[in-house]
Amino acid sequence: MNILESAVRTRIIAQLLDLPDYMKKRLFTNKVTTRFFTTPIKSDSYTLISRPTAESRMINQRPFTQAALLLSLTFSQAVQAELEVSGYVGAEHRYFWQTALDPRQTDSQTSVLGEAELYWQTEQANDSFTLTAFGRKDYSDDQRSHIELQQAYWQHLTDNTEFSLGSKVVFWGVTESRHLVDVINQTDLIESPDGEDKLGQPMAQLSWIQDWGSLELFFMPKFREPIYAGPKGRLRSPVMINSKALYQSSEGKNHHDFALRFSQTLGDWDIGLSAFKGTSRAPDSILTSPNEVTPYHRQVSQFSLDVQATIDDYIWKLEASYLKQQPLPAQLRNSGTILPSDDYIAVTAGLEYTLVGFNDSNSDLGLLLEYNYDQHPFSAFSDTTFFATRLAFNDFSSSEILAGVSIDLANGNHSMLIEASTRWGENIKVSLEAWRFKSKPQNSALYLLRQDDFISLSIKYYF
Repeated sequence: MNILESAVRTRIIAQLLDLPDYMKKRLFTNKVTTRFFTTPIKSDSYTLISRPTAESRMINQRPFTQAALLLSLTFSQAVQAELEVSGYVGAEHRYFWQTALDPRQTDSQTSVLGEAELYWQTEQANDSFTLTAFGRKDYSDDQRSHIELQQAYWQHLTDNTEFSLGSKVVFWGVTESRHLVDVINQTDLIESPDGEDKLGQPMAQLSWIQDWGSLELFFMPKFREPIYAGPKGRLRSPVMINSKALYQSSEGKNHHDFALRFSQTLGDWDIGLSAFKGTSRAPDSILTSPNEVTPYHRQVSQFSLDVQATIDDYIWKLEASYLKQQPLPAQLRNSGTILPSDDYIAVTAGLEYTLVGFNDSNSDLGLLLEYNYDQHPFSAFSDTTFFATRLAFNDFSSSEILAGVSIDLANGNHSMLIEASTRWGENIKVSLEAWRFKSKPQNSALYLLRQDDFISLSIKYYF
């Protein structure tokens, strides 16, 4: 689930007031509005090392020393001008008001967290290095305490090509309730149930940009395993998940994956075609003991289409995928283990509309409607409708409220989200988030979270 970006008014106000960049929003498409959850971007760049009295220290120095200091100062200033550092530190508290399914699970989770991003590029701007590190210390669930190097890659640019090497986060897709075509990165399951957080993926990426479109090639030498909640953690199955996953490939997580993507903008239409071959990011589950399930990652080939069209005041969105899985080995086929068929299709489609100046005010009201269809027998999106609305007040505190609900049309299961955020001063952001999960049939994926309704409060200081 994501939050509708409002139209451009908030960004215009921020620019006029010269507010810090951390409150501006990064657009994930080239249209006016985009995915739901706002993403703070890099703050104003600044130098790591300041030497304001360097020139004065050259007085009374020998000529050679003066020349060396001058050369060092000039080089330092050239490098520092291209260096940007940003990030945040904060604290978060979750409260679960229902009795947990597992008595080992806690009713509350308190954690401290932080993220830092460093960006450096050469004076010619043809080479750059990006480093993004995230860390969390959870005082209830040890598995949720982790340090993640989300991005650490070098990028080289020419007139019509881009080459990246290292760990990177790549986003594909246009819909909000589900990202069918977004298969490069593994989802960070322990951060949030919305599926927006990703683990960095080691890769080599080559992009070729022409008038007829953009062609991207990906080579991924290693698979990133998901991180699952520990015994005391919430938002998990009452049956523990074995951290030692099984793989269909004999190479395990060292299997080499490949991907290809073509994208083009034709007037008001954005079109993307992609293909992926490698280890599935979404594992099947095998019951290996009465109290434990083991993830089983199959080898898959996925072919996807994503389309976004801006027509008048509406944004129409479509994502569709066809997944072909390698046949199961004989020992699994004969074991009685129930796993999905070898192939299936999935579709997400909808539209987005923003009422600018809602009710003759400074606020913007965003509306979103999407439908999900999935042939996967254990999917939580087999036949669901998603409604969401976001109210952006466009005030000096960038206050906003989101409400969304996903409803299973077959059995009435639903999940609900309410999120509100505002800014205190120029550097502090406060967010309140509440989730509710309602499920009756025991064979529903949502049934595992039926006792995990929670409310979360977070405070972050951006620099």
